[in-house]
Amino acid sequence: MDKIIIREATAEDAKALIEYTKIIGGKSDNLTYGSEGMLITLEQEKAFLDTQYVGALHDEQTWKYINNGLKKVFGLWFYT
Repeated sequence: MDKIIIREATAEDAKALIEYTKIIGGKSDNLTYGSEGMLITLEQEKAFLDTQYVGALHDEQTWKYINNGLKKVFGLWFYT
């Protein structure tokens, strides 16, 4: 069985996240952007990741929401 790793995005992930928004933007009509992505520069994305969500995954309530969602999708998931 493959492992699923959930972690906070960091500035090193900025380029991959920008490319991901281009992929999903081209596959969905339910987003505010299309295949062009979110029109954010690499520097802006890095700055956003460095400042916005520091410590977000250390919040107990956030993990409860993640666990509940994963239980619905995969059946079992535990966070300790």
